[in-house]
Amino acid sequence: MEAREINKKEVGQRIREIRIRQGLTLKEFGEVFGATKSNSQKWEKGLSLPNKARMVKMCKIANITLNELLYGFNFNLYDEVEKLSKKEKLLLAKRLLEDVTNEE
Repeated sequence: MEAREINKKEVGQRIREIRIRQGLTLKEFGEVFGATKSNSQKWEKGLSLPNKARMVKMCKIANITLNELLYGFNFNLYDEVEKLSKKEKLLLAKRLLEDVTNEE
């Protein structure tokens, strides 16, 4: 699976939406995360990203996943595998085993 690049401006827009939904000013939002108003502004403008602990806390407050914050969607591999037919699951398992054995 190919890694997706994080678009800081889009993450900033989602952070802004979280703050506004919570009814907080930039200063109040920063304080929730032990940060300054300046930090909050940088996050919302996409100039920087909060650290992992802050992002996890934002996700809990907003009731979203880290994937939703970073990429704008929620992707759960297990849910996707459950949608496959038995034949497709067996083919996937076979390919995964081939990949693992080829790496050794």
